[in-house]
Amino acid sequence: DPFLKFTTDGVVINIGVRGPEASTEEDSLHPMSAEHFIEYLYVKDQNGRVIHLQKWTAEEAANEASKPKTKIVFTKFELREDVTHMTPYSLCNLHGLWKGPEYDVLWEKKVAFVQGATRPNTIVQKYGYHPLKEHKKHEKHVPHLTFTVGEGDTGNLVGKAVVRGYAGSIENPHDMREDHFIECIYVKDQHDRTIALQMMKPETHEKPIITFQIPQGTQTVQAYEYCQVHGLWQGKVHSLAQEKEKCVEAN
Repeated sequence: DPFLKFTTDGVVINIGVRGPEASTEEDSLHPMSAEHFIEYLYVKDQNGRVIHLQKWTAEEAANEASKPKTKIVFTKFELREDVTHMTPYSLCNLHGLWKGPEYDVLWEKKVAFVQGATRPNTIVQKYGYHPLKEHKKHEKHVPHLTFTVGEGDTGNLVGKAVVRGYAGSIENPHDMREDHFIECIYVKDQHDRTIALQMMKPETHEKPIITFQIPQGTQTVQAYEYCQVHGLWQGKVHSLAQEKEKCVEAN
């Protein structure tokens, strides 16, 4: 599958094609050789307009394979201001045309900012910006996900994210005080696509909790939260197939 990654400025977009391990990391993407390569890699906007296109011939693919650190499909482009949604596509010379997921540009730009920026406010300056943290299961700040089966015939799961409070409590989530609060909760799927995002303030959110719909075709989800004092934290990866089995057994 082709996928997109936004840089921290939210303007330059990386586009790649997953390799044998379905990874989005640069060192394990789709191979490039004269026998097996990506012919076209392109992106369409919300109106079906092609806003980026990259083409390779077999000779160019063989040349790429001869370079030690470029045996992958990975390119980048700058985002146009009028683009609100983007969908990547790739054409493999052996396996045909593949379509990636649709990305909400506004959400991705907000997440890119949260993940990469140190905001110029006094609290962040005092405590410093903490890099992404993944901690013990029941530690404060770690976002916790639960799932229920939604209404209707689709059987899609509905997710709920809660930011753990003191001693890892779910019943008493993280504080939402003016001097210490959760600014943002968001959830990403297996494509590194943001499928849920909520910005928060103490005056508008009593508790750091969100409920979100899970799009059809989602395989895994992972929740993140940004605390304006203690930085960015991530929860564990959840397999939706396993979570759906748990929901069925519970009912």
